[in-house]
Amino acid sequence: MSTYTIHLSDEIDERLSDIARDRKISKAEAMQRAIALLSFAVDEEKQGHFVGSIKPSDSGKPEVVKEVVGL
Repeated sequence: MSTYTIHLSDEIDERLSDIARDRKISKAEAMQRAIALLSFAVDEEKQGHFVGSIKPSDSGKPEVVKEVVGL
């Protein structure tokens, strides 16, 4: 396993702490999950797919709420 030293803004560090605390995981685990999610998004984009957020609708067809762009 590799070890890295990174510099985070106070805002990013606070958000990372919030996520880790809410999920009951370490900051390192939260960062590993973020990297896994980014990797998934990049792979999907390469295949011409979109990454976003969907929710169920009354018709039963998923409704796109947000599309993630600029990764």
